[in-house]
Amino acid sequence: MTYSTEDSMLTKPYIYIVKNLLVDKRAYYRCIKSLKMTKGKNSTFLMFSALCLCSVSWATTFTVSNGADDGVGSLRQAINDAQTSGGRDTISIDAAVDTIILTTYSDAFGISHLTWDDTLIIFGNNVVWTTQDTGRFFQNEATSWLYDIEFLQGTARQIGGIGNGGAVWANRDIHFENCRFTENESLSRGGAAVISTNGSIMPIDTNDAVFVNCTFDSNSTGLAGGAMWVRLCNLRLENCCFTGNTSADTAPNIQNDNGVITLTGINKFDSAPHIVNGPGGSVSLAAGFEVPLGTEFVIE
Repeated sequence: MTYSTEDSMLTKPYIYIVKNLLVDKRAYYRCIKSLKMTKGKNSTFLMFSALCLCSVSWATTFTVSNGADDGVGSLRQAINDAQTSGGRDTISIDAAVDTIILTTYSDAFGISHLTWDDTLIIFGNNVVWTTQDTGRFFQNEATSWLYDIEFLQGTARQIGGIGNGGAVWANRDIHFENCRFTENESLSRGGAAVISTNGSIMPIDTNDAVFVNCTFDSNSTGLAGGAMWVRLCNLRLENCCFTGNTSADTAPNIQNDNGVITLTGINKFDSAPHIVNGPGGSVSLAAGFEVPLGTEFVIE
């Protein structure tokens, strides 16, 4: 990313650095008091350098070297190690690993295979995660970023109100980029994902959840939101594609209850309605939003 003298980074550099370098908040606040005292023509560079050092000092990278469910070199072990290390950590999946099969549950309900409560970044290198229809991939309890991962054949079929989010239950801020959600299924809502990023009753924040260049294909649910159920949070979709998603109710793609959805770029849907707004749900079309030529956008 390149900035010119007209960019607002020069007036509030630390905001852009935190956003783009994913600096851990604790590291950020450690530095910010001294940074605000920096003056002169080199202040932007000094602030940038100091925050980069803060980021490096807090970040640890763990490598996934095999597709096993558990053990040395596994994704589960990397997440456990990241949990132990504290701070904002990174997991990088080796490009030689093409598939990770998850079979062990991490919660008492026997539904989520992975959970974590520490800030985490995962680079997938186009890996496929699959549970082979044995459960949901994960529930996050801390801010997370995930890149270049396919979530294949996750499921949430349990009764008693927990059969939601076949692939993912996003319970805190989350960012997906270049990810694919394929053939996931839930008993109730959100065939691929439940986006409820502040829990059940807390106020919404800006862009709690972001999906960029993601695809949702052939996901299904027994009630509403064949691809996604959005509730009590803000969601931004940018250049995403929805194909072949189904629900037993009226929302084959996205069910939006008390959420705010912002659309930007070209988002493609092969079936209508594209978004169904339930109680309190709203949709915002941001600058740059387009629909594919010869199609229309349907909100109910």
